[in-house]
Amino acid sequence: MNLAISRRLFLSRAATASAVAAFSSPLTSSCAAAQRSGEPEFHGVDFHVHLDNSTLDKALELSRERGFKFGIVEHAGTKENQYPTLLSNDEDMRRYLAMLEGQPVFKGIQAEWTDWMSCFSRQTLAQLDYVLTDAMTFPGKDGQRVKLWAADAAQ
Repeated sequence: MNLAISRRLFLSRAATASAVAAFSSPLTSSCAAAQRSGEPEFHGVDFHVHLDNSTLDKALELSRERGFKFGIVEHAGTKENQYPTLLSNDEDMRRYLAMLEGQPVFKGIQAEWTDWMSCFSRQTLAQLDYVLTDAMTFPGKDGQRVKLWAADAAQ
């Protein structure tokens, strides 16, 4: 099965996803609910916090100290992606979501490559607050992965 997509289609999908996220953000209602519930009032949000080499408790402490609400993310996608923590199926995702349940954080993932959606059911993905990605890995002319900041990317 050939999963290669053109760069134009990739960029088009990324732009569409960004627009959808911007206009359907849960932030406004979540922040208002936090103020009504007596939770700390946050002065900013950092949506890209990984727990690599740390713990959720330490991240929550840092969040309070700095007055920023954190969005905790883990890398998500197929096993071909190499990260210290990688969510690759619904079971992995449910464990991750259970760890964050009831905590004053947004629950997100950092999507890896173009096939990440095939790893998860829609029902499991619907439990996330957001999905982010970056342009570090993209399809090359031959359809293979190109890692933009890797030493061999220019070749």
